[in-house]
Amino acid sequence: MVLEGTNGHLNTEKRGDTDQGAVTEDLARCPEMLALVESAALERLIAEVLGCRDLEGAPEDGKEVRTLDYKWLRAVGLGENSGFHTDSVYLNKGSREGLTCWIPLGDIDLEMGGLCIVSGSHRDARYQKVRETYSNIDVDTAGIRGTGWFTEDAREIISYGCPLLTSSFRMTDVVIFRLDTMHGSLSNHSTPARVRLSCDTRWYSASDPAGVDPRYMGEHPVGTAVWWVNRHNAEVFPMSMDEAKHEWGLRPYSGEQVHGIP
Repeated sequence: MVLEGTNGHLNTEKRGDTDQGAVTEDLARCPEMLALVESAALERLIAEVLGCRDLEGAPEDGKEVRTLDYKWLRAVGLGENSGFHTDSVYLNKGSREGLTCWIPLGDIDLEMGGLCIVSGSHRDARYQKVRETYSNIDVDTAGIRGTGWFTEDAREIISYGCPLLTSSFRMTDVVIFRLDTMHGSLSNHSTPARVRLSCDTRWYSASDPAGVDPRYMGEHPVGTAVWWVNRHNAEVFPMSMDEAKHEWGLRPYSGEQVHGIP
């Protein structure tokens, strides 16, 4: 599958210092890609995970679940990664009961640096304050500049005492997790250098009264574009993430021993 006019190349422009390579919207939403990331088999799996199979009052189209129109297609090059974050901070104008489905677009070995999940962070008491503060913000309105990541320092995550889980992944694997699950991705250190391709989709119960975040719906979803353009502007977003953590009583990692982990 190669889009006309691309000569087989992805747009290599990067958005700041994140892993969100500027892959074209046409590629993310072309029929071949949507057939994969919105497949009937995946829809059935999501419905089971969300517990939608026995829901009453199904919508007129018969759908038990719905997915955001916007798809997060990522091309991660050598040395790139994502910091630790919860997806909720980008999606908090809709239901908090949705799921992320991470789909590797090809085999990903450990050298390529796949997804890293903080086990139990969506319910563990050690992350309760993080969920009540950081995970409740919306990057558009929180006044916090930067990427929206909670931290890029794995030691800070380790200090909470919850295990970090990762793996190699193969084509046809998926990873499904809640919007308030802390996660990131490992650095791509592949030799020879390879690009890691994946796609994130977000799913919700079609009967969820809270609905979905409208910024990611429609033919040309705007998402958090206003925040994205200004995210490093201290006049627009005056507070740093470290300053926000201080206000929340969540101190950045400083090297002290926490939960028995140096």
